[in-house]
Amino acid sequence: MSEIGAQGRNAATSERAPLGEIAGLEVSIAAANEKLAAMNRHGVVLLGMPEFRHATGRQG
Repeated sequence: MSEIGAQGRNAATSERAPLGEIAGLEVSIAAANEKLAAMNRHGVVLLGMPEFRHATGRQG
């Protein structure tokens, strides 16, 4: 979710939702922004995928 979309959702929610839900959305937005910043800093996201070079006989 883009930050603009999340902010719009937060604004719409604030009109008709309890404060707990708004706080939850704010926490979710902050966590998503932190993850995006970490991805941008590192450039490469390691997924922990196993390498099969030894099984296929390929040299890297």
